[in-house]
Amino acid sequence: MFQEAKWIIYIQEHELETAMPIMRKAFTVSGPVKKAELCICGLGLGVYYLNGQAVTEDVLTTPISNYDIKTYYNRYDVSAFLRPGENVLGAMLGNGWYNNPCKTWSFDAATWRDYPKLIAQLDVEYADGKRECIVSDASWRAKLGPVTYNHTRIGETFDARLEPAGWAEPGFDDGDWDNAKIWFGSGGKLIENYIEPVRRIRTIIPERRSGHVYSVGKNIAGWVKIRVRGKPGARVQITYGERITEDGRVDNAPESMFVQDVERPKGDVYILRGEGVEEWEPRFVYHGFAYFELAGDFEEITPTAVEVHTDLEQVGSFSCSDEMLNKIHEASVNSTLSNVMSIPTD
Repeated sequence: MFQEAKWIIYIQEHELETAMPIMRKAFTVSGPVKKAELCICGLGLGVYYLNGQAVTEDVLTTPISNYDIKTYYNRYDVSAFLRPGENVLGAMLGNGWYNNPCKTWSFDAATWRDYPKLIAQLDVEYADGKRECIVSDASWRAKLGPVTYNHTRIGETFDARLEPAGWAEPGFDDGDWDNAKIWFGSGGKLIENYIEPVRRIRTIIPERRSGHVYSVGKNIAGWVKIRVRGKPGARVQITYGERITEDGRVDNAPESMFVQDVERPKGDVYILRGEGVEEWEPRFVYHGFAYFELAGDFEEITPTAVEVHTDLEQVGSFSCSDEMLNKIHEASVNSTLSNVMSIPTD
């Protein structure tokens, strides 16, 4: 696997922590497809598209590892996405744990730390038996995308005005984009991911407490998805917390984040394109929270909490006549699941 594929990046004049590229590769499918498989790894994280459609519903798709020892890639059956004629494979990259500036756990000094990067191989088998391979190389087109900041545990900033409409679809003009640059890899052996995927487990309709402060009803890991309307450039700030202050606001004090060295509020920011109702959720972060607060100059907004963790099969259960013990068990299960993002994090 990946014999001909190269690790590629996009470098311009920017800081290591803020360089979030989007990449695309246009190619031609010459006939009916029998089978197509995509093997791909985005470091630290990636969202992948074929002809504008996400190739998987899984999220946070690259598991954390000692990247310079082993790095996981994912395999997807993408036969249903291809069509005769022009096709486009697109990728949006994020930092994940691979490019993390956090000093608390010394990730800022990790030996593997580098710019977000991608390696990919798309194997196409045609109905007539012919085979074709599309790989990541310097022919891919790239530019900085709409994710202007992301830190796995702090938050993500997404400026919708910076996302070119249709960039991952056929027919898009990428003439003002640059070619990707071939770069060194993580240093680790590429291994096919065998870990259960991280998924959106459920959505929760939050309870509005006062103003734009909401309660999820329990402590979860995940994020808030919004449907919002407003003017171009309007901002939505989503603040997360596990408790409420005495004056009824969400508490996001640094000591509650365990990341005292990052001088940035915990939360996500969405900047509107300003075209009707817009839907957005973060791609490269997750939060632990029971409450969240919305702020900004939007005209209308509807939030939904999204619970996210590794999709583990529950193989046992517990119940008894003591309701307190049942609640303790339920809380223990919830706490355990909230702390499994590919691997147990606590």
